[in-house]
Amino acid sequence: MCPDLDGSVTLLHWFYPRKCRKLTERKSLMPKQKLKTNKAMAKRVKVTAGGKFIRRKVGINHLRRNKSAQLVRSADKGFELSTADTRRLKRLLPYAF
Repeated sequence: MCPDLDGSVTLLHWFYPRKCRKLTERKSLMPKQKLKTNKAMAKRVKVTAGGKFIRRKVGINHLRRNKSAQLVRSADKGFELSTADTRRLKRLLPYAF
């Protein structure tokens, strides 16, 4: 008797001991696949200790002279992303937490 890859047990003939050995070794040697971090989002977003995402406000680098001082000051600070985007970002940044 030999366990298959899916965990079920099958009866093998007495002349197939190597096949049984290969099945059990292959199961133990196959690691889980690593998840990839989306580098574009990792550069644009920071994660706080509480798990919130902080991003920059848009439209502040170009033609800054024409914008009011209050708008420039408020745009220089971090801005929290909405909770609707956190599920998508957790998929893009699996090791950020």
